[in-house]
Amino acid sequence: MQLTPDEQAMADGRRGPVLAFAIGLLMKAGTMHGVQRFEPIVAAYTNTTFATIQPHYDLLKWLAEEGARVAVPTYTNVGVDDPDNPLLRRDDYGKWASERSRDLSALHDRVGCKLAMTCAPYQLPGAPGLGSQIAVSESNAVSYFNSVVGARTLKYGDYIDIAAALTGVVPHVGLHTDEGRRATLHLDVAALPEALAGDDLSYQLIGHAMGRKAGMKIPVLTGVNPDATKENLRGISATGASAGGVALYHAVGLTPEAATLEQATGGEAVEEGEISVADMVAARREMTGFESGPIDAVVIGTPHAPLSEVGLLAELIAGQMVKDGKPFYIQMNRFVLECAREKGWIETLRTAGVTPVADTCLYWRPVAHGLNGRVMTNSGKYAYYAPGELPVETAIASLRECVESAVRGEVWHDPDLVLEA
Repeated sequence: MQLTPDEQAMADGRRGPVLAFAIGLLMKAGTMHGVQRFEPIVAAYTNTTFATIQPHYDLLKWLAEEGARVAVPTYTNVGVDDPDNPLLRRDDYGKWASERSRDLSALHDRVGCKLAMTCAPYQLPGAPGLGSQIAVSESNAVSYFNSVVGARTLKYGDYIDIAAALTGVVPHVGLHTDEGRRATLHLDVAALPEALAGDDLSYQLIGHAMGRKAGMKIPVLTGVNPDATKENLRGISATGASAGGVALYHAVGLTPEAATLEQATGGEAVEEGEISVADMVAARREMTGFESGPIDAVVIGTPHAPLSEVGLLAELIAGQMVKDGKPFYIQMNRFVLECAREKGWIETLRTAGVTPVADTCLYWRPVAHGLNGRVMTNSGKYAYYAPGELPVETAIASLRECVESAVRGEVWHDPDLVLEA
């Protein structure tokens, strides 16, 4: 690889053992892909906050003891602990993990990370914009930054993400390059009934079907509702990244690098396909383990809910009460939490029996209080991952259906959102 003088000093160990370790990881990754040079980045987002993974703790402890500091603004993914909900994870394992999470956050703070504790860093003030070169690890954030924002990142796993943060560079390859961002698969999305086309559930279903069809390819979608918001596109990003491995998708007329189909493909011929109504029916069935009867809990906000979703939930549930005190969680980052609190929405939610959760995620262990049995969610990502991580079966639904089902204590289907092949 062609190294700058500063990069060569890191590689030679003249900048200390931490940077030698970090640049060494990046050089190995780059060499595997035939990369010639590194690309400077303006920000990083690291997954090393998962406190239940011992190597994360060991690595950050070593970095802190060596006096390491990140080279670019570096934001953290979620941990286990939510200071506002100390009884969220109540068993001995949960208590240990929460304490370890606090210790791990302190270590990240010592190396200069910003303790965002969110899987949705694109919601934060000052998030990178179009064309920004960044290093992101969390899958939904990778897809959202690449697709909806137009920033540039690969899907960086452990410990390439923290290595990029320490050095301020990444290999110049793949989605960091113009040619690496061209669509290789065109999927035309079938028209949906008006009610469903305007509901966020449809974007979860489109994303799931897209992920299944695209795998690791870069799809470009045509036919998506032209009124789709960035929050709607977030649903496609998250579910496409979980059901497949989609790190970038284009939606013609909606995402910044796809004003036209030709722009998204670079004018090249690509594989053709579709996302039919039957594909979306199959997606809903795949994410639904039960269709009627009592429910045990509701979880909203995977990835972390944007402010608009918090407000909509408060509007839908105001004046009502979750039946029998069943757990109803909505997850968000602390910035959104404070904004929602100022608007009075958090008080509305708590009055109705909804528990706002920040700084963590509820689809992995230690199991949060009450998350067992039959769980409804409006998140395709939660529906995809939770049954493999927790003692639950899930059902994907619209936000309205989740609220009404929570109030009734049993599954309720919105007749306007019935989808049949």
